[in-house]
Amino acid sequence: MKLGTVRVIAGIICAAATAAMIVSAILAHIGAVITFGLVASFAILATMVATTVVRAETQPRQGDLAELSAELETSINQVINSERVDDADVRQVVRLAVKLGSTMGPRGSL
Repeated sequence: MKLGTVRVIAGIICAAATAAMIVSAILAHIGAVITFGLVASFAILATMVATTVVRAETQPRQGDLAELSAELETSINQVINSERVDDADVRQVVRLAVKLGSTMGPRGSL
């Protein structure tokens, strides 16, 4: 199951549980309010776990980052040392830099 599907299902469950909590509160069924609140919290917890698992599986290994960093350094050196710089060379350097930046995560740490 895709992460987007899990999020949609959890959103539907949370919306339904919220509506059920409101109706239960109006009807003064406190046990039902608590039950639907727990259902919503478990849906949110399932989404958090699914997101964590998917992100952990898609994170690159340290070796991959080192290889990508070395490839970027090589491309930069080629551009710096060449007499005439082509657009394609600069685009390749930028492409590698963006790829490296996106794999490093939000904090930018290896």
